[in-house]
Amino acid sequence: MAELPNREELEAILAKAVGKEFALEFEELMAALGEPPDPANLPSEFWEGKRMRATVEPLLMNTFLVSAEDAMIQLTIGVDWGLVNQSAIDWASRYTFDLVTGINNTSRGVIQRGIDAYFRDGLSNKELASLLEPTFGPVRAEMIAVTETTRASVEGGREIDRQIEKDNPNIRMIPIWLTANDDRVCPICGPRHNQPITNGEYPPAHPRCRCDYRSEMTVIE
Repeated sequence: MAELPNREELEAILAKAVGKEFALEFEELMAALGEPPDPANLPSEFWEGKRMRATVEPLLMNTFLVSAEDAMIQLTIGVDWGLVNQSAIDWASRYTFDLVTGINNTSRGVIQRGIDAYFRDGLSNKELASLLEPTFGPVRAEMIAVTETTRASVEGGREIDRQIEKDNPNIRMIPIWLTANDDRVCPICGPRHNQPITNGEYPPAHPRCRCDYRSEMTVIE
C-alpha cells in the first residue's frame, strides 16, 4: 500500500463531522446540567452515542473501501469485491460502536472532574463551560479524525491481504510498517519503519498517527 488516496480530504471530512456532533453534544450538555450542575440531569440517550455513530460509521466504511481498492490495484490481483464490501460494513459497524463508547467514556470522566472542580473551587456555570469546551472542540475532533482515518485505511488494506491469502493458499502477505513523513522522528513509529509487522500491532500506534504499511507477496513452495 502507498499513502491513502485523498487522505487529507478524508481526514477533513471526518474531522468536520465529528466536530459538528461535538458542538451539538456540548450545547445539549450545558443545557441539561442545570445550575448547580448535576450529571444525573443528563438523559441516558446522551451517552448512547447513536447520532455520533450514525455520522462516523459510513465515513470509516468509505475510507476502508478506498484503501482496499487502492491496495487491490497496486497488488494487481483480483479479489471478491462483494466480500470486501461486506467486511467493510461489518468492521465499520462493530468498530464505530467501540470507538464512540470510548469517546463518551473519556468525555464522562472530564465532565465529572469539571463538576468536582465547580463545587471545590466555586466556579460559575460559565467557567465550567470554558473548562469543558475543549473536550467537545475542534482539536479533539481533528485528533480523532487523523487517528481513525489511519485505522480504517489499514483495515481496508488488511482485508485485501486476507482475501488474497484465502483465495491463494500458497501465498503469504508480509506486512511492512511505513512511517509517514511527519513521523520519521517519532520515537514510537520511527524504529518500526520498513520493519515487518510480526506482533499483529498495526498502525495507528498513537493518537494522530499517520503511518501505513505495505504488503510483500511471498509464494510458499
